[in-house]
Amino acid sequence: MASISPSASKQPSGSRLGSTTRLIGDIVADEPLLIVGKFKGTIESKSNEVTVAEKAEVEADIVAAKVSVSGHVKGSVTGLKGARFTGTAVMTGKLTTTSEFVVEKGAVFRGQVDYMSEGNNNHK
Repeated sequence: MASISPSASKQPSGSRLGSTTRLIGDIVADEPLLIVGKFKGTIESKSNEVTVAEKAEVEADIVAAKVSVSGHVKGSVTGLKGARFTGTAVMTGKLTTTSEFVVEKGAVFRGQVDYMSEGNNNHK
């Protein structure tokens, strides 16, 4: 498991994978996570938000309370309490959520969306 430095920039607290960092592996976070660099693997942060910044490139299966994407994501995204894809987001894969999701004008979304009721959530 890799160590990720705390960030004070876009999130008040949490961990940050910087713009010049490339990481392959698994991340389990008990705090908000900001990805600005390149990541490949799995990300789990069931109690917090995972943010993929505009220039970030992520190939991963992500399970988080909330997921906010402004960069490129390829894989499976599960937003237990919601997901947001900004106008600069490029998503290829599957989105699963039990709450609202937003795809802003300009975003590219290629894939499948599964909207489940809270009682059917098997990621708890």
